[in-house]
Amino acid sequence: KGGAKGRKGGRGYSAPPPPSRQADFKEAQLHPSVGEAKGGGKKGGGRSGKGRGQRAPEAPAAPEPPAKVAAAPAEAGDDGGDDGESSKVTRALVDALRAFSTPQWWLIGSEDAQARSAIRKRIKPEEFKEKCTERHAQMRKVYESTMSQDSEQRWLRKVSSEGTAGDRVASLTMLIQVCPVFATPYIKSLMTMAARTERSDSIMAVDALKDLFVSTLLPDRKLKTFAQMEAVAPKALGKVQWTQLSVTAFFEDYLKTAFAGFIHILSQAAHSSVAFFKTKAVRTAYELLAAKPEQERALLQLLVNKFGDHAAKVSSNVSFHLKHLLEKHPVMKLVVVKEVEAFLARKNLTHNSAYVAVMFLSEMPLLKRADAAVASELVKLFVSRLELALQPKPRPAKAEPRRIKAPGGRMRWAPAKRKKWKPGFAEEDNRLVRTLVNGIQRAMPYLDATVSSVPLQEETINALFKVCHTVTAFSTRIAILSLLNRCLFEKIGVAPDRFYRLVYEQIGQFDLFSCSHRHQAFVLMQRVLPDDTSVARAVAMGRRMLQVGANAAPTVAVASLLVLSSLLSARRAELKPLLQTCEADLWKQLDAGADDDADDERFVDDEVATERLAAAAEGERPGYA
Repeated sequence: KGGAKGRKGGRGYSAPPPPSRQADFKEAQLHPSVGEAKGGGKKGGGRSGKGRGQRAPEAPAAPEPPAKVAAAPAEAGDDGGDDGESSKVTRALVDALRAFSTPQWWLIGSEDAQARSAIRKRIKPEEFKEKCTERHAQMRKVYESTMSQDSEQRWLRKVSSEGTAGDRVASLTMLIQVCPVFATPYIKSLMTMAARTERSDSIMAVDALKDLFVSTLLPDRKLKTFAQMEAVAPKALGKVQWTQLSVTAFFEDYLKTAFAGFIHILSQAAHSSVAFFKTKAVRTAYELLAAKPEQERALLQLLVNKFGDHAAKVSSNVSFHLKHLLEKHPVMKLVVVKEVEAFLARKNLTHNSAYVAVMFLSEMPLLKRADAAVASELVKLFVSRLELALQPKPRPAKAEPRRIKAPGGRMRWAPAKRKKWKPGFAEEDNRLVRTLVNGIQRAMPYLDATVSSVPLQEETINALFKVCHTVTAFSTRIAILSLLNRCLFEKIGVAPDRFYRLVYEQIGQFDLFSCSHRHQAFVLMQRVLPDDTSVARAVAMGRRMLQVGANAAPTVAVASLLVLSSLLSARRAELKPLLQTCEADLWKQLDAGADDDADDERFVDDEVATERLAAAAEGERPGYA
């Protein structure tokens, strides 16, 4: 009989335990140590399955087992004593776990917050931290022992360590959501997976941690460390209240440290060489910053720092996310402006990085009454950056000759390479200066009425005049002219002659009316030309508008005639001779070609035709009264 059982055991078959020991077998599956103590473990099956039916050696006498499985963590209690007292303490600890079953852990013990603030008994912060750590470890042992009795929880814990990457992330997420305050090792496991950047499981762990922080772990306030908490003495509170306070205090301190570590992981991913990981880190940082106030300065620095990324897609994504952030949280505008200002103050900043940051600030949405301080800060920043951009570039130092190896193996002196240098305004600063000027004009209407509406100094105005004469980009010239007209008109009341001379110089170049910003040029001329005090200059500008209208596209011709119409409404008497001269020249051309084109149909104004008939009857040329 024994040999038959042994042969079955050799083929991987084991007989079920006898009915008298089935209870011990089930208990051994939950707690192997208890099963082994009772002789019901792997070696307690009665007979060995080695294939020859030999009787297994008898196990030594087992000690007395614990009272119950639920009483196994009784050693974690504070008080010692007999078995009945230990089981009583254990049941009390198990009952205390019900208070920590809520996902909103920050509400645990919140009803006793005012009572704790009135307590005067305090201990040292180091002692408070030590006691909270010990109490949290004790309650976590009770929690793990209780959860190990559930098959589903055992399965989740097994998958979290032995499953695939996706299964591990999913099981760890579920374990954290069940009871966050006792899920510190599971949070650490997810952080370890997320720290392995540039891997697929890292992306899954980052997404899981982001969702957990936003929806489960972080409250709608900033977390506190042990140093920021009130070190209440344990004797000043009841046992239940002290347990709740110590467990939540330890978890809050741990969570603040873990979240700071998660931001560090995002910062490392943002410096990756792969654009996908950088974009993922930027988007995750934006979602955390928009959802919760914890570590908002570090997250904002991470986003603003990516303005200097070499990939244009990453920097444009940062600008896009920051605009959405200001739509959700308009109060953060001044904070964002300060952070971008600190970014622009860095040394060795590339031209493209500064341009992207300034472009974001120039497009920031503002409100008339609420954002006066933001508009003032923006104008100061734009003016300072404009003065810096308008400074002449220094001549580079003369390079020294260097020694190189000749083909024969000998060393010889090679002449230094000379870099081309042009004095004055650099062409690469065109779009930066244009963006700064447009940003100043956009922010000026939102300034407070008590603040001076002319933010530019005399030196800056002179520099703008000089740049407008030398810069080649017509869009930059138009922007500078608009800013100068606004500042000079509000400062003096009338623009000076140097401004109108500059306008006439720009009108003299026909390329101005073919650039992409020609609409702004026509609007500017329609606004400033009627206010010119010089009659000769007004007549010259009117003639220029006629020339532009005669030699340009129909849209440009119509716009030039509109400018001429506004000029005529202000200077009608002075411009009549100009029109009379044009009409006389046209009449001569018509008389010269009357014989050749007698049969051609002509279209003239009714009033002009009547005047011509009357003049022809009297033998005179029509003119203007």
